[in-house]
Amino acid sequence: YLARSIREHTGLTFNDYMNQKRINYMANQLRRDPQQDHKTLYFESGFRSRTSAYRNFVKFIGCSPTDFVSSL
Repeated sequence: YLARSIREHTGLTFNDYMNQKRINYMANQLRRDPQQDHKTLYFESGFRSRTSAYRNFVKFIGCSPTDFVSSL
């Protein structure tokens, strides 16, 4: 039921919805402290691998974490 409701209201799958929330958390943390270690932040956000976090960051934000910090 939950996955169906998320899909109806956001157009995202449950996994994409959760990953988007994680990435938004990462982006907010990087805005607050751009010098923060990306590797630590990946795992703190709930990702199990750096590759997955990086791929989702590019997917939802549109650039790499390094480029994101540079644009701040």
